[in-house]
Amino acid sequence: TALYSVTGIDTIGGCSLTLFNSIDVFQTSKLNALAVPSDKVCLGESVKLVGTGAYLYSWNNGVVDNQLFSPNTSLLYTLSATDTNGCKANFSKRIDVLPKPNVSIRVMPSANICLGAVVQLTGMGAKEYTWNGGIKNGVYFLPTTSFTYTVTGIDSNGCVNTASKAITVNSALYISSQPSNITIKEGKTVQLGLTAVGSSINYQWQQRVNGTFVNLVNNSKYAGVNSSQLTISNVTVTQNNEIYRCYIHNTWCSDTSNYAYLTVTTGINEVLNSTYLTLHPNPTNGSVLLKQSMYINQNFTLRDELGRTALQGAIMQDETIIDLSGLSAGVYFLFVGDIKEPFKIIRY
Repeated sequence: TALYSVTGIDTIGGCSLTLFNSIDVFQTSKLNALAVPSDKVCLGESVKLVGTGAYLYSWNNGVVDNQLFSPNTSLLYTLSATDTNGCKANFSKRIDVLPKPNVSIRVMPSANICLGAVVQLTGMGAKEYTWNGGIKNGVYFLPTTSFTYTVTGIDSNGCVNTASKAITVNSALYISSQPSNITIKEGKTVQLGLTAVGSSINYQWQQRVNGTFVNLVNNSKYAGVNSSQLTISNVTVTQNNEIYRCYIHNTWCSDTSNYAYLTVTTGINEVLNSTYLTLHPNPTNGSVLLKQSMYINQNFTLRDELGRTALQGAIMQDETIIDLSGLSAGVYFLFVGDIKEPFKIIRY
């Protein structure tokens, strides 16, 4: 602040006059601007710009001082302020808008499951995840009803986003009555059946071949391969010990039956002498076990249908294994000791 004077002298009489005036110089207020809660915000969040150190504040870009707004992009905002002395000043504040994490959900094995099946939901695209429904990220669980699960993901900047996935739990599909093992004479027809509970059921009967189950097709031997009851016609001894099962399914659910074993007999009495000697199994695809109680130190001979000797041996103990695995498939006759009538063995 300073006092200034001016003196004036006229040109006629030399008279003079002095005037005084005081000039006050005000120091500009220390202007500042705050971003509340922070100058870094996640997309979709709100922030306030608050000017300090002045009396009147005016922001560009439509921002009103000390009022919340939601910026869409990072931008430099300019504040024009006027203090109580009418002094003006400008100040700038940058707001950085951080993108939300791109949260997604991975479902294993499927969003449509059968009642009793487990499912895994894994949040992706963020750093930390929180689920509704009481489940944990990436951990298998057992849903009992259809439900929409929502995950909240938070990234390293603290930005949040959500994603949802509907899990549909379909009615259970299961086999309530299993197929049974069957023993039948060659040449006969046999049926394997089961009872299943569910809707829109598809059936597929299968046979184990070389350790792997293969689908059956309807033909002269098999009928009903796509129904609850499989019919096997005119069974032969070569089908002895075959194993069957049924695979059932609908759009989302499936089940597999227990194994059903097929035993084919020829009508041959496996008991050669009900008191002294038994032979099992017959038919066979390998060996037969000869059990006896009175023919120790007796010889046996196995002949083919042409009377040719296929095997010979001696019975030296109560149980004797006769190995037919090296013989061709066919009908053989076993002669034991002094028993006059031979006993028929089928090798398949």
